[in-house]
Amino acid sequence: NLYKSEFGPSNDGLMESFKEPEEIYAANVLNTATTFNTQIQGDGVSLINSTGHPIDPPFAPIANQPTPDVDLNETSLLNALITVRSTWRDNAGLKIHARGRKVIAPPNLEPICLRLFRSELRPGTAQNDVNAILGMNDSLKEGYMIFDYLTSSFAWFILTNHDGLIWFNRKPFEMDMSVEFTTDNLLVKGYQRYVPTYYDWRSVAGTFPTA
Repeated sequence: NLYKSEFGPSNDGLMESFKEPEEIYAANVLNTATTFNTQIQGDGVSLINSTGHPIDPPFAPIANQPTPDVDLNETSLLNALITVRSTWRDNAGLKIHARGRKVIAPPNLEPICLRLFRSELRPGTAQNDVNAILGMNDSLKEGYMIFDYLTSSFAWFILTNHDGLIWFNRKPFEMDMSVEFTTDNLLVKGYQRYVPTYYDWRSVAGTFPTA
């Protein structure tokens, strides 16, 4: 029991070292969303795409990324919500009940999110208009979330009410320990298996401005 007091903090550090990769790999789905991955994508284009995701003819492909990419502000957010609601369709070209439910943004955009979601009146103006972002029917009911693991300081996303982003928890985190035979040292290990991925692009819209 010479180092008994050190055992607890060491285990806490081990658990923390497993939590960090979860955040990194989950964020990677969004961080690499404009890169086509043949092992994931089934429609031949990247998750976030400005040229459009193909649906059955005669309907044109549907984009979930604006052209050009736009910074987060009142106008760009409202336009994105309207686009999701008015233009998104299923694979057969039928209109769906699509709504943006939450904004995902990096820490760099937190002050902007605060102004957009906490202002009672129209943000950034001297006008006495209501804040339309807070009053949109069925949209952004979950507000916003700041995700520290996004690699871009300017990219932002809208999660929608359609399932699509998914986390396969193949084997939950577990710890085990044993005594090393020749030295009597106590060995502690952690083990976990998971896959963050997606199966439907309609779960998210996004944009990747560079400044």
